Amino acid sequence: MNILRKTKFRRAVFCFLCIAVVAVSALLPFGEGTAIAEFPLSLRADVSAQGAFLSWNPVPGAREFLLLSADGEVLVSMPSSFRSVDVSGFLQGGGKYSFSLQAVFDDGSALKESVSFDFSAPLPSPSLLSLSGGILSWKPTAGATRYEITLNGVYVGVCSDSLFDLSPLLADSGDFAATVTAFSDDELLLPSAPAILNFSFELPPAAPYAVTLCALPDRLLASWCDTDPSAEAFVCYVYRDGTCTGRFFTEHTFADITSALCGDGSYTLKVKAVRNTEEGSAKTLSFSVVNGEIVL
Repeated sequence: MNILRKTKFRRAVFCFLCIAVVAVSALLPFGEGTAIAEFPLSLRADVSAQGAFLSWNPVPGAREFLLLSADGEVLVSMPSSFRSVDVSGFLQGGGKYSFSLQAVFDDGSALKESVSFDFSAPLPSPSLLSLSGGILSWKPTAGATRYEITLNGVYVGVCSDSLFDLSPLLADSGDFAATVTAFSDDELLLPSAPAILNFSFELPPAAPYAVTLCALPDRLLASWCDTDPSAEAFVCYVYRDGTCTGRFFTEHTFADITSALCGDGSYTLKVKAVRNTEEGSAKTLSFSVVNGEIVL
């Protein structure tokens, strides 16, 4: 009889303890510790060439999810039914990125996990390409450490700044296509798409030759021979001790430069062919005036 009573008593105590545990568990908040222990977020990143997605496990009892930047700024607020988010819009080019996801509960408690990943992306293409005086220029690309240049599909050189001299390569008139591609020493910054500049180039008129002076009693004539059939006119510059004393424009192969003489001194005569208002290279002749006499 005593044994039976003890058994019934033990069963009653056991049932009472079970009921008490269940009741206490129901009263306790579903806090951060419980969520971490039983329902981890397991935040993970799926990275591709196009961008990145973050995904995570469901968390029972969560009211909402918050996507946080590396410095804790709230980027996106999402309902508790969400299981992934596209973070591609927050990736500003190639680099190392870190995000956090925070599960928020009604009682104010929270569960947070972070994930970091590398993202590779091409550099922006160089912009504002232009050609002036045979110099190719462009706007520098952020993150680029060098640029490779091609002309009509042929590699012609590399530079670290945003200027490249094409003039030695423009030996003939014609149509050309120059490309500039940006590169970086950072392995996460991939080469840019090439920027293209299409342009037409016309060689400047060739310089005249055989420039001579002819001193007449009342004037001084300069004459020369034309080497470029496409030249439309000529321009002469006279300098005395480095200062320009006269400019003469003519459609002939001679010019009266008497008015440019201003006493004794050292003079330089430069003659250029002109086509479409563009002046070619100069042919130079130096002379002196001593006691009113021309000395070559």
